[in-house]
Amino acid sequence: MPPIGRSTYVLLSTISISIITTVFLFLDEPPSSGLMLYLTDIVIDYITSGGYVVIALLMVLDGACIPIPSEIVLAFSGFLVSTSKFDMWITLASSTLGSLLGSLIAYVAGLKLGRELIKKYGRFLMLEEKTLNTVERWFRKYGKVTVLVSRFVPGARTVVSIPAGIGKMQLSIFIILTVIGSVLWNYTLIYLGVKLGENWYLVETFIDRFDIPIALSLVVIIGYVLLFYNSYEESSGNDNRP
Repeated sequence: MPPIGRSTYVLLSTISISIITTVFLFLDEPPSSGLMLYLTDIVIDYITSGGYVVIALLMVLDGACIPIPSEIVLAFSGFLVSTSKFDMWITLASSTLGSLLGSLIAYVAGLKLGRELIKKYGRFLMLEEKTLNTVERWFRKYGKVTVLVSRFVPGARTVVSIPAGIGKMQLSIFIILTVIGSVLWNYTLIYLGVKLGENWYLVETFIDRFDIPIALSLVVIIGYVLLFYNSYEESSGNDNRP
């Protein structure tokens, strides 16, 4: 029996991570694990050598909810536009195409797998099957606004594709809103990289402030699994008994 309940664990973890993130935001020189800098170096090397194709592929991964520092991808691409190595509109087109393809992958995953995963493992994540009905009703009523607005919220901008799929949002509408949101988001960051020029790394510096909070979030998730997996298995076993 874990010392605290699941809801309490999630609440305390959320509050703690939020406080740490806020503190790091205002520190002059916050500590860093170096993870974001490491990923940034990799991204820069690939973009420099691979050009538009790599930009598109990286944005596919980002759209498919794989942790890629898309802000760095787009800002650095903007810097290369400012040096005339890249074309603004081709950069925007390739990044938007990648965002759309990645989002479609996440959408299909939610559509095809979301219901079964929630049925099978939902209780482990404090979700019930009725959550599916709630998600479907929400996306029927507010899906357009939710998808469009989420495209401008870091973190949520990629993840929203999964509940959109679970909620069975109309595919054509999902594609249109994803393209609109991705074009505006991608253009903004590319343009920021263009304007910053050689100082584009200021975006990297800002993002680097959050690498420890991100790492702590991963620790919290792992801790959740370690603390509550056994109790989940036991409760599932009891429910299956005749």
